[in-house]
Amino acid sequence: MGGAIDLAITEGARRHPERVALVGAEASGIRWRDLRRRVDRCARQLADARVGVLGIHCDNGIDWIVSDLAAHVSGIPTVPLPKFFTAEQSRHAIDTAAIDAIVSDEIETLEGAGFDRSTPLAGGEARLALGDRRPDAPVFQKVTFTSGTTGAPKGVCLTRAHLETVAASLAESTGSLSSDVHLCCLPLSILLENVAGVYRSLLSGGTIVAPSLREVGLGGARDFDPTRALSALREADATSAILVPEMLKGLVAFSGGAADTRLRYLGVGGARVAPALLEAAHSCDLPAYEGYGLSEFASVVALNVPGDAKLGAAGRPLPHVDLRISERGEIEIGGTHFGGYLTDRGRVAPSLTSDGFLATGDRGEIDEDGFVRVTGRLRNVLITSYGRNVSPEWIESELLAHPLVAEAVVGGDGEPALRAVLSVRAPGDWIEEHVAAVNRRLPDYARIAECAVTNLPFASREGLVTAGGAPLRDEVERHFRSLPLGGAGIEEPDAWAFTSAS
Repeated sequence: MGGAIDLAITEGARRHPERVALVGAEASGIRWRDLRRRVDRCARQLADARVGVLGIHCDNGIDWIVSDLAAHVSGIPTVPLPKFFTAEQSRHAIDTAAIDAIVSDEIETLEGAGFDRSTPLAGGEARLALGDRRPDAPVFQKVTFTSGTTGAPKGVCLTRAHLETVAASLAESTGSLSSDVHLCCLPLSILLENVAGVYRSLLSGGTIVAPSLREVGLGGARDFDPTRALSALREADATSAILVPEMLKGLVAFSGGAADTRLRYLGVGGARVAPALLEAAHSCDLPAYEGYGLSEFASVVALNVPGDAKLGAAGRPLPHVDLRISERGEIEIGGTHFGGYLTDRGRVAPSLTSDGFLATGDRGEIDEDGFVRVTGRLRNVLITSYGRNVSPEWIESELLAHPLVAEAVVGGDGEPALRAVLSVRAPGDWIEEHVAAVNRRLPDYARIAECAVTNLPFASREGLVTAGGAPLRDEVERHFRSLPLGGAGIEEPDAWAFTSAS
């Protein structure tokens, strides 16, 4: 046992044992004294089962949080397995991290993954499934497999000290109080909710409300019901929550100009946030503040906060963060950082500068007031407004697998869903069927929602390809984006568009 989280649970049980610490599906929730007992029971169960690396594959709720905390205070590495991962991505994470036990509320979905023996989770409704792997002693506390710019994402290794340092910085920067109520609106398997939501709240002694994702309006990586989310915020009497930009957009649209909540801090991250959206949020009493972070730095490195915020900026660096801009305009971060990547080849150490800074791949600047502004990315990665990272080459390669698809460009940066532009060798019904088939193989955050098609090569139009014939993504997408949906029945059309099945 040990660490700041362990101490916070003990102190909470001692100082206010009758106060509610966690609320899930049970209306009464778990009091601080019972949280200490339940975490200890779960920790003993993990120790008795000789768990080496624990995967967590549950919907949001008390079981997710308790099993994570039990592993955290025991020093047992955890690997969140998001429900939005495909079976292939989950198996990749299980194999790469050598997971030998999984807490799951859908034990049947683990068939064939080597976890055939299961027992009820101590004090919970989920089950602890055991496998036969025996991992080497790892040097990390948590491995987060991001949504993945490709089909086989790398795992980011984080230590307990790093996770707790970030959570403590967040509690300090946001002025978290023991009277606060945090509503988990994002999947707990996402590091941002796990650290900036749960760990931050625990360190400040607040209450955490973690209903199922459906109860807060989140049905998938691209499915959001703002009316449910607004109702959940009101019912929980929440003072804080974390959203991605697309969710904030929905709340603003459905709030009727007055959100009528007790929120005092609404963090927004995972993707760029338009200043106009933040202004609109504040106009309807949604105190939304943009931040900036990476999984490699336990989710947050800079943050706007009440009384110290600036539109168009990602905020000031957290107290423990050392942030600078390189000569080529790239954001570099020093101080506490991750311990490397887990890949099929083993653990790969991070590539640092000679003085210990990590290059983020993001362009940025620090203004005269010390606020960080993120101006773009040096590498070609799309980030949807739901905060999912997607490499366009990954999806393009799937689309190009059909022999009649000559060229493909995928776009949708900063938007809720992806679009594709295809140059085909022959028009026909096969195109929609092919896109639908590709979508079925992809996780929902990486599926194509709209598709524009031309039967002419991109090079037939001026300015759409390089001198070497490679498509210029922005120019291709801009050229075809204005096409009206429908029209696929036109005989041998030059171009048309359709909404694809997802």
